Amino acid sequence: MIQHDSIRRGEHSIVNVPGHLSRASGCLRRHRLAGHMLLSASLVVFALAVGPALAHEGHDAGEGESLLHFSHPLFTESPSPDSKLRVDYFYARLVGEAGDDEEGPPEFGALPSDFHTFRLEGEYAFTPSFSIEVNLPFSVRDAGRPFGSRSHFDNGDIGLKYANYSFADRGLLLGGGIEVGLPLGQDEKGIGSDHIVDLEPFLDFGWKRGRLEMVGFLTLGLPLNDRPQDAAPDAEIAVDLSALYHVSRRVSLLVELNGEHVEGGEEDGLDVWNIAPGFKFAPVAGVPLQV
Repeated sequence: MIQHDSIRRGEHSIVNVPGHLSRASGCLRRHRLAGHMLLSASLVVFALAVGPALAHEGHDAGEGESLLHFSHPLFTESPSPDSKLRVDYFYARLVGEAGDDEEGPPEFGALPSDFHTFRLEGEYAFTPSFSIEVNLPFSVRDAGRPFGSRSHFDNGDIGLKYANYSFADRGLLLGGGIEVGLPLGQDEKGIGSDHIVDLEPFLDFGWKRGRLEMVGFLTLGLPLNDRPQDAAPDAEIAVDLSALYHVSRRVSLLVELNGEHVEGGEEDGLDVWNIAPGFKFAPVAGVPLQV
């Protein structure tokens, strides 16, 4: 479920657009890109939530459960199980890692490129406490003339999310889950990975007081099925925090923070931090459509 500018498992990125490890859909949350990125920007331009109350329909949910529903931030995931459909767009400018002293033509994945990702995210809540989520991204990597562009499915993921409402009367939701990153990409095109599987257990919380919502995720990323030439890390730890304030029923302001630490591999000891302010806007009051 990870989505935002940070490093990701499996490829050797320094700064990345949304991907697996960070919730800041999570990735970010929620995918990784091949090649070094020294400049990156991410923008969610469209988010569609289908029936945000569906997760609570047909269940004998307590009052605390019905009250503790958290808005989906731009990058960080929501800790409350939902039934929704969401469409995201991300953009990053990749500086590339092709050297002048290399013999022969450079690999496409090492070229400076404009990277565009369109992601479809679907989540279904079986109960107010449990949901399943699937993310399917499609990316276009444009290296300009004379190399042109290439496109392919990027790393997808499927995850399970659990929420505990024991402290709902205090405005606090505790939970966790696990996410599996699917190698739907193609290394040859510099888009995701075609063999690395990411295992990502996580813990999360949500706290609500009046118009203010605070959300946090702690994620452990473990790459599986990697090859020696990948120089993949042994593990990655990600922290995602989001503060959202509802200015009105149609406008919300927010700021999100993400940090990641790498253990092992080519980038052993690397720490990356990103901060992103933003806003959400509902064009029509009462309609579950947000931009």
